[in-house]
Amino acid sequence: MTITWLGLSCFRLQMKSGNTDVVLVTDPFDPAKTGLRLPRNLGADIITTSSLDALHGHTSVVSGPSDGKPFVVNGPGEYEVKGVFVTGISSGAATRGTLYRITAEEMRVVHLGALAAPLTPEDIDRLGDIDVLLVPVAGTGGFSAKEMASVVSSIEPRVVIPMHYETAGLTISLPKPDAFLKELGSPKVVPEEKVRLLRKELPEGEMRVIVLKAGG
Repeated sequence: MTITWLGLSCFRLQMKSGNTDVVLVTDPFDPAKTGLRLPRNLGADIITTSSLDALHGHTSVVSGPSDGKPFVVNGPGEYEVKGVFVTGISSGAATRGTLYRITAEEMRVVHLGALAAPLTPEDIDRLGDIDVLLVPVAGTGGFSAKEMASVVSSIEPRVVIPMHYETAGLTISLPKPDAFLKELGSPKVVPEEKVRLLRKELPEGEMRVIVLKAGG
């Protein structure tokens, strides 16, 4: 699985399902309202949206595969598309929208969307064991970096990739990732263009923090 961060809460996940290449894009945003650019001809087989606002649900910027339109998931439920399993989870007051668990290549990726409060024990049980966590550095409504780091600790993922923070060109106000990375004990992580993850190479007994460059 190759993960590229496109800015804000938007990631491109490139996965193998048998002999088939599958692309999933999370939370596409409106470039006109954020100041950020998306790749030209951004395409996907699957799109997930945490909410339907300009920062998380601007699906029109993503084209579909050659054989049709992308499959859009914009709420709770269980879905299977081309061998990739997507579970949308509503966590009530903890988010303004939907959390997602994506299962492919024997790995489980969770996207925390617009988290606004600590997850309940029931939320964490529903998410299950997590290999890769895509997490905002601070939540909405004053939910701090320290509180978000506590959420990470409660989930105990093997890999953490921060999202939804200040980047060059962004015209909306978001925090920098520094405080969140410090809370995780990883203040000097060197950003990478993209990351290729294999199940057999995931860390055991420790958590790896990966910072990606916006836009890949």
